Amino acid sequence: MIKFALASRAPRVLAGYDWPALGKTMGRHLKLRHLSSVGLKFVSAVEMRQLNRAYRQADRPTDVLSFEAAEVPGKVANPDYLGDIVICPSYAQAEAKRQQVDVKEELLRLVVHGVLHLCGYDHCTPKQEAKMFKLQEQLVMKHVARNT
Repeated sequence: MIKFALASRAPRVLAGYDWPALGKTMGRHLKLRHLSSVGLKFVSAVEMRQLNRAYRQADRPTDVLSFEAAEVPGKVANPDYLGDIVICPSYAQAEAKRQQVDVKEELLRLVVHGVLHLCGYDHCTPKQEAKMFKLQEQLVMKHVARNT
């Protein structure tokens, strides 16, 4: 199971029950043996642009950034701490509109995407991308189907 530690207020479309339910679904599907924790923060487009510039040298906002535990300054080494995820809700809202999906679904997709990165998944090659995105969509759809 994954426990999400929110470092900011989540967008209103995300309910309190989403966190433990999503954490349980992901932990079970990813076969995590212990309770793992993930820090989660929602930020403005301005703050996301600053983070993206500082950590990825891309001077623009993005939807989600993941920071593995080893990359998070000031965190004590803990094998059950996967890392932190930062999400930009306004970017997610625009993407949801573009993709014609619900904003809640898109935000959950970004959380799942970030956790998959923290668990070692990547999308640098077409093969990696296909594997990661297939798993991402399975997890999102499983959560949405169980919690609607």
